[in-house]
Amino acid sequence: MTGDTRIVTDGELTVAAPGKGNLRVYVLNGPGKIGTTGTYLK
Repeated sequence: MTGDTRIVTDGELTVAAPGKGNLRVYVLNGPGKIGTTGTYLK
């Protein structure tokens, strides 16, 4: 949703999600940012 991209190495994806209630979702071959910038989407 933010347009952030990551490279998967050896079939593993590692990301930091510090803080309570944080979640990151990455979509394989996704279109990039989905939605408009607002309170919860940067």
